[in-house]
Amino acid sequence: MKSLVAVTFGAILAGSVSACGTSTEPTDSPAVTPTPTVDVTTEAEPQTSAPAKAKMPPVKGTNLQVSVHKLERLGFTDIMPLPVDGHAFAANYANWKIVGQDPAAGKRVRTNIEVTLEVVKTDEAENSFCFDNDC
Repeated sequence: MKSLVAVTFGAILAGSVSACGTSTEPTDSPAVTPTPTVDVTTEAEPQTSAPAKAKMPPVKGTNLQVSVHKLERLGFTDIMPLPVDGHAFAANYANWKIVGQDPAAGKRVRTNIEVTLEVVKTDEAENSFCFDNDC
């Protein structure tokens, strides 16, 4: 890492020295004149459409990874797995099973609300030896 910093700093330093030094070579480039900028700001159109809605599917008893993908395809954007078995968080979604959900299955809801999925680690993942890196 130190050599990368030294090389980068050296390249910057070399570029600034050559840019600041005097040159005996003539330049053939024409003078550049700045082009004026035009402010084309327009007012944003007011949003008249309501947020999208979708029917909440039943995901209780399913694999967390599979269900998260299903919910995302339906348009849900705020999906929160909540471990209820004593673990602090769910890292590898393939190793978790959903045991509860909010909002309830069948309810028609906006897709921008938070979906809470209560999860427990699968027996296979819980019994594997991986220093609880969530296998």
